[in-house]
Amino acid sequence: MKKILAIGSLLCALVGSSQAAVIYDESINGDLATFSNTTLTFSAGSNTLLGSAAFGPTTDFDGFLFNIGVGQVLNSVTYRVLNSSIDPNTTALTEGYSLYSGGHYQGASLFNVTLNILSQVPVSAIDNSPFLSPGVYAISPSFLSRSGNGGSWNYEVVFNVTEVPEPGSLALAGLGLSGLLVARRRKQS
Repeated sequence: MKKILAIGSLLCALVGSSQAAVIYDESINGDLATFSNTTLTFSAGSNTLLGSAAFGPTTDFDGFLFNIGVGQVLNSVTYRVLNSSIDPNTTALTEGYSLYSGGHYQGASLFNVTLNILSQVPVSAIDNSPFLSPGVYAISPSFLSRSGNGGSWNYEVVFNVTEVPEPGSLALAGLGLSGLLVARRRKQS
């Protein structure tokens, strides 16, 4: 009986702790234009988006949609500048992003975050609190600001998603384990 419970616990732990990888890379999948209709779908673990942006002689800012599936919770979103090519005369370079519920850049703005592109310090928009329920959401640049000529940079956005077991799934797992226990007892009798 202890072996059955140990195996069941191990399987549940392995299913719940799967790690995702890079889900979108602009250098491979193409540019995410502002107000793009590209929808990212997440799996449990860290889901990474790699992209590039610019503000100066050329402007390139990315917006996209993402889907939180049934039985999932978005725990954190972290934006990090990976490297940059900024004009030396630029003393300030910031970008603002807004998160919208309902997808397609409509609905209520859930939060705004300001990113200092000159800093290499990651910015967490949502941190360690289950926040977003299942649905489609939009992330869009909301403002740009610079002092100087600006420049370009590569960035990484990491979405950490946790699977939340549904009551039906837990009931089925419980019935399965109960069936194994009954079968074992019958075999021993």
